[in-house]
Amino acid sequence: MNMSRGTGFVELYIKPFVLGAYDWDILSEGLHWVEDVFPLFNRARMHGGNPRKGDVYGYTAWNKKRGYVSIHNPSEKKVTYSFTLDRDFGLTKDAKAMKYFLSSPMVSDEKGLKSSYKYGETITIELEPREIRILNFDDHKRNWSKLRELQERTPFVGKDPESEKKVTKNHPVLGTWSYQAGSTKYSREFTKDSICILRRGNKIIWEKPFKVLGNKINVSGYRHVIKKDGTMLIENCYKATKN
Repeated sequence: MNMSRGTGFVELYIKPFVLGAYDWDILSEGLHWVEDVFPLFNRARMHGGNPRKGDVYGYTAWNKKRGYVSIHNPSEKKVTYSFTLDRDFGLTKDAKAMKYFLSSPMVSDEKGLKSSYKYGETITIELEPREIRILNFDDHKRNWSKLRELQERTPFVGKDPESEKKVTKNHPVLGTWSYQAGSTKYSREFTKDSICILRRGNKIIWEKPFKVLGNKINVSGYRHVIKKDGTMLIENCYKATKN
């Protein structure tokens, strides 16, 4: 998200000795995307509201042939956000006859959206709590296969992803873990078939495979850790308790 602000000079303060292959791939993914959209940075601007107040916000930049939009919902509640592809949003004056193909380096970020848009159209997006989306608009269809390979190459769990295994029948992660984001109740059920099921209330949001390494659980790249007090830390954001 920070890399979409339009800053051409990116400083990375890291401790290489604590980073695993997964972490390096995340850095590589972001820098590849920045290199691709760098020509747009001189027209970057902020859109949305005040993030300190929990408003949806993001950054966008355009030239005639292409543009990008980053969007972040910093709040703990699900929200709807809309924006219009026009001059007020940063599109150029010669973009009125353009047709833009929508894409994203993140497969899930395209959910619920059309494959292409024209100048003047309004885009409405449903955002989950803390969700971030990156959308690219081009005058041709884009291929993000290189970046998507980085997302799948080295799943995260601890310092040794190769040691990940499917869950055993006695593992403490098995069962349903509940937590709350804002006023909304969520749960994640870990089954003996190594499937994690995310629910909002009683509604299933997604089902993803998971693997374990000790007290660490990798749900398709989402980090989960069972703490010493018996709670679970989900994605470094949410504290869940077992039902």
